[in-house]
Amino acid sequence: MKRTLAIILVLLFSISMLAGCSNGGSGDGDKVATLTGKYTIVSWEVDGQDWLEFFEMMSEMADEGDEFNRDDIYIDFQSGGKFTMAMIDEGEETTEGTFTVGGNTVTLTVDGEDLKGTIDGKKIIIEEEEDGVSMKMVFEKK
Repeated sequence: MKRTLAIILVLLFSISMLAGCSNGGSGDGDKVATLTGKYTIVSWEVDGQDWLEFFEMMSEMADEGDEFNRDDIYIDFQSGGKFTMAMIDEGEETTEGTFTVGGNTVTLTVDGEDLKGTIDGKKIIIEEEEDGVSMKMVFEKK
């Protein structure tokens, strides 16, 4: 009886240790799952200028069917660490890649190039500077 009780206790201890080592409620695996979904653009600034406002103004002058729609600019995070991104002027084309989460940072990878964003609640904020031009894009989960 003592031997059976000892085996049961060892098994319970082992199971509890394994559970304690899993991703748990605050691990990056849970953040990936929480991130999953479609995020549409809510803000896009280039050198402090509002590009969404510019695209909306240009849309008013566009031919019918060529109107600008914010919902056409998005990042769709899928399970398994994959994403699809659609940007303006790419027509029906989308960019596909992978993503990882570490803390409050999401790293998007396409063709070996990384782009980092900050996770802020239901928003993803991407800020980048290249050749003296700064860009800030904010996507929000709907």
